[in-house]
Amino acid sequence: MNKRIERHYYIDLIRGIAFILMAIDHLIFDIAYLFNSYWGKLFPKEFYLNDIVRLLQKYRFSDISTIIRMVFIAFVFLFISGISSVLSRNILKRGLRLFLISLGLSLITIIIYLFTKNITIIIYFGILHCISISMLLTPLFKRVNKIILLIIALLIIGTGIYLSINTIYLNTNLLAPFNLTKPTFTTGDYYPVLPFMGFYILGYIFGDWYFIQKKKPRVTNNYKNNILTYFGKNTLVWYFLHQIIVVVFLVIITLVNLLFV
Repeated sequence: MNKRIERHYYIDLIRGIAFILMAIDHLIFDIAYLFNSYWGKLFPKEFYLNDIVRLLQKYRFSDISTIIRMVFIAFVFLFISGISSVLSRNILKRGLRLFLISLGLSLITIIIYLFTKNITIIIYFGILHCISISMLLTPLFKRVNKIILLIIALLIIGTGIYLSINTIYLNTNLLAPFNLTKPTFTTGDYYPVLPFMGFYILGYIFGDWYFIQKKKPRVTNNYKNNILTYFGKNTLVWYFLHQIIVVVFLVIITLVNLLFV
């Protein structure tokens, strides 16, 4: 007899879709900003791989790319994380664990930078950092009136969007988590508290209303195991593994194409 899975199907489903979009986005980033220099040196300018680089670099600067990253990846991940915080039995423990993992991820990218000398790869404050800090602050969110919390979330989002459009530069990157950096700041994954924590708070407010106030079931009886829910359940593991897989894939592509140059 199969044991019933104590999870909410639609939360895993939506998170799985967001993960796949994120993996594709990281593949595009790696080609456009990490492998572009290698391919530029190894292959003629007119070679199709360099054509792909130019095409993907153009895409990364497009409005559609920004919308996909902001809405379908960042917003969904943080909003779903906020909802999940309502269902979590020990949000502080999970938040602290994720925070330590995010620090480990930053250390790994720094080590990779020492070998590659590509400063773009360093992650100072990525989406895992943002989610973990939000999780650690969740007990405080629970003490705040929901109307006031909604206003706080909208102020965080509004301030972050303002800082993204009207950039304020400093002489230090210590305030990078708050969308305040040096003019030369560059990073491979950047989701500052302003505005992205606001998305998490909105998810928490929705989750509290849906699961606590309306008393909706916290699990779905007809849980469907598929590729999307698989990634939704195992997002953290695959967050690390997918980047390794992407790099190995691009290295293989590079070596195969060298045979034909």
